[in-house]
Amino acid sequence: MRREWLSMIHTPSRWALGAVWAMIAVLIAVMMMQTHGSGWHDAFAVAFRLVLLAAILGWVASRFCRRFPWPHPFRSRFLLLHGAASLVYAGLFVLLNLSALSLIHHKLVLTLGPSLASNFALGALLYLIVAAASYAEHASSRVAALEVQAARAQLAALRGQLHPHFLFNALHTVVQLIETDSKAAVRAAEGLAEVLREAVDEARMLRPLRVELAFVKRYLSLESLRFGPRLEFAVDCPDAVAEALVPSFAIQTLIENAVRHGAAPSMTVTRICLLIESDSSSLRISVQDDGVGWDEARPATPGGLQRLRDQLRVLYGSAASVAVTSQVGQGYRVQLTVPLQTDAESL
Repeated sequence: MRREWLSMIHTPSRWALGAVWAMIAVLIAVMMMQTHGSGWHDAFAVAFRLVLLAAILGWVASRFCRRFPWPHPFRSRFLLLHGAASLVYAGLFVLLNLSALSLIHHKLVLTLGPSLASNFALGALLYLIVAAASYAEHASSRVAALEVQAARAQLAALRGQLHPHFLFNALHTVVQLIETDSKAAVRAAEGLAEVLREAVDEARMLRPLRVELAFVKRYLSLESLRFGPRLEFAVDCPDAVAEALVPSFAIQTLIENAVRHGAAPSMTVTRICLLIESDSSSLRISVQDDGVGWDEARPATPGGLQRLRDQLRVLYGSAASVAVTSQVGQGYRVQLTVPLQTDAESL
């Protein structure tokens, strides 16, 4: 999807447009073979010549449609405008066709009567096809742009929920140190300011794994001031995936969850292990602790993991997941799986 996204606004490729015009050419050729008894070679030659001229004029017509977008509310003069434009398009289509025939036969070719009328009608019909396709494309792009705006707003709201949650836990660390170690509390406050500055200034929805890990280490250095030797941390991350993109603060959310539910309730040493693996299509980020654990039969309370799931749903749809396993006395294990990518456009 995606990501940071990905651009969600797509325009038809040249191959797709070429395929559409080719289909129209085939349709015209078949109609000529059925109504005029033309051979397939002559019918297709004429059809592709007409479609080539129509496509050249179609580029001008599509620009014209962009100049005059679909009105809301609808106005009758809009129909009159395109009615006049279709007549101009049809007239130019006939003139270009006659000019092409003149060049082919090396003499001036003038066609009157039913053939002229049919070519004029064909030109007007082709204009309507081009106009309809142009407005359909514009409507699709508009819907895509609205979806991007809605996704940005939703992600911003989720980020707004994560920051106060993180701030509360970090401030709790500082408050606990004030009574026991004032110097450590000062260092914690300074570390908290640095971490919060990055959390507030980071505007990307996706960022390189190495940047996310550097932030996680700063966060853990802050928590280590509170837990001291009771908190141990290990990282296993291949250098090959250092530039892989992950949702901003996603790993920090997993680590914070392990600290809060694994280390904080325990009076013994808690070891948190971060393991990162990848294959050709996905990146798997596992955070496991050997803390007090959680009875999976107990209902979970909404928190950072749920907000992370909501964030992943917006960014990746069903292509990402968060799996949690835990038992009392055996710690937590949370695995985040996201599509593997190393480049994205800003969302």
